Amino acid sequence: MNPIAIYSKTGKGVKEAAGKTSSLSRGDRAVLAQIDGKTTFADLQIKFYSIAPDKLEALILQLDKDGFVREVASSAAQAEAPAAPVRPSAAKQPAC
Repeated sequence: MNPIAIYSKTGKGVKEAAGKTSSLSRGDRAVLAQIDGKTTFADLQIKFYSIAPDKLEALILQLDKDGFVREVASSAAQAEAPAAPVRPSAAKQPAC
């Protein structure tokens, strides 16, 4: 799994994290609650250092498969995205 992958909760995941449904175990729900669309997989590994990295990866993939989360960004997509051109402001241009 890409350590820079970012996951976001789906509608189903939001309901589960809020406690409106109880499909997941308490530990799995704690991991789901930390997924916010900004935190990378590497950051999740740091937060949940007591969970073996391969088990955490399997949990995230299972949450993705079950429809609780989805991958929203990865390093490959960010690296391939072209940078927006920078326009000089009118104030910085010399007067002729």
